[in-house]
Amino acid sequence: MAKKSSAESYDSLVRRLGLVSIQIVFIYTLGLSGAVKLLNWHNVMAKYIDMFNPTFVSHFPGTVVAIYATGGLEIVAALLFIASIVRREFLDDVDRVFLNFAFLLALIIFAILGFGLKLLAEYNNNHAATFQMFGYTLLTFIAWRAIMYTHRRPI
Repeated sequence: MAKKSSAESYDSLVRRLGLVSIQIVFIYTLGLSGAVKLLNWHNVMAKYIDMFNPTFVSHFPGTVVAIYATGGLEIVAALLFIASIVRREFLDDVDRVFLNFAFLLALIIFAILGFGLKLLAEYNNNHAATFQMFGYTLLTFIAWRAIMYTHRRPI
């Protein structure tokens, strides 16, 4: 096996550090959000129920369950990103199983949150937050594809 040049080693190190940095951003973004929903439930539930009260969602049972489920999914996604780091999936020769599931779950979560923001935007004319959530979803997808492309493994 040929020895890597210093430029290739540097490029590989930067790619690995970049991937771990992206994972850490998702860990604290999703992990903190999920933890707040689940651990501070008495304040959070009242706020969310009040926010969704003018929407058609308030007429269906299960709003509280949906909010808890979203918080749970956020925690699971953060744990998948942590498992990916522990498994050293940032290395080129390790299959990125947990990372794939983490990104997939993050996309699903952002779609759920985007749907909720879209409902709220229809009632309070705040479309900027919906656009911002679409941006998060798009950037998550682009990052996922770029990471898997550099790993040379199909999704």
